[in-house]
Amino acid sequence: MKKGLQVCVSTVVLACTALGLSGCGRTQESTASIAGTGEAITVENCGNTWTFPHAPERVAVIKNTVPLTLSKLGVLDRVTTRAGQFPADYYPASVNQQLAKIPSLTDRLNASGHLQISRETMMQADADLVVGITDTVNAHTMQDTGKAVIEEPSLCENSTQHPSWDAVFEHVNLYGKLFNVPDRADNYNEQLRQRIAQLERNAAGEGKSVAVVFPSVGGGPLYAYGAESMATQVASSAGLRSVFSDTKKRVFEVSAEEVIASDPDVIVVLHSQGDGHAEVEELKAMNGVETMRAVRNNQVHPVLLNKFDPPTPLAVDGLGELNDFLKGHADA
Repeated sequence: MKKGLQVCVSTVVLACTALGLSGCGRTQESTASIAGTGEAITVENCGNTWTFPHAPERVAVIKNTVPLTLSKLGVLDRVTTRAGQFPADYYPASVNQQLAKIPSLTDRLNASGHLQISRETMMQADADLVVGITDTVNAHTMQDTGKAVIEEPSLCENSTQHPSWDAVFEHVNLYGKLFNVPDRADNYNEQLRQRIAQLERNAAGEGKSVAVVFPSVGGGPLYAYGAESMATQVASSAGLRSVFSDTKKRVFEVSAEEVIASDPDVIVVLHSQGDGHAEVEELKAMNGVETMRAVRNNQVHPVLLNKFDPPTPLAVDGLGELNDFLKGHADA
């Protein structure tokens, strides 16, 4: 930890739910000041104001949505510690090679796919910035450690950000500002805009409906993604209508009967690790699902969770993957 680093936090409200179903609460106001030289950088995030004298140089990443962005901005080498699991399918080979060289504090997940890490373990990281939060590692629990904590804006408690492609660009801009590379952020966003436009021109799901769900392996709750999730935007850009787009929530518990009654043409099964086979089988084992068109026509597709939510560049990859799946099943 850099000498002279101070963090002040006031009025804290914390609320976390399973599966990252909503963002964890944040301080309503906080500031971080890190001793150093150079032009100060100030960012607003989840009700916190973090001020750095220069771009962070030692970063701990516990959010697997972030490495791709940091790589595109040319600052992945600032990551000195990681925790959690970083599925290879999220990243190009070059990023996976870099990640493999970064020491890991832990990769232990619970049954819901959430990172299990203690505050004490995170304190082992000689980092001036932590990217990502858990119940035990967040702006509140780390307030006396001198480590700033950044979370995806769309996952902030009481976030007013509407999941959209604009939110993806805001994600890129946040890290562009934080690492003082705004021009690189602008260039990357332009590349993303062009790719999104091309994918939308080639949308393969016109006239079809989709349900985006997250089954809990082992008989736990079934979750669906609604209007306030990036999943709905990804589906819409592929030409699909989400059967849960009228539900003004990001993610919520749903019964198998509700999914069956919606009878979507396509089902996207989200999963946090592995190939998604276990989650697909969990869904298919539910009573009555064999009657749905998507199941009868073999239009059930597993996708890594963060390719559909939250809004980050990984969602652009999710749109491309969904389009490819739909094209391969165009006659179904």
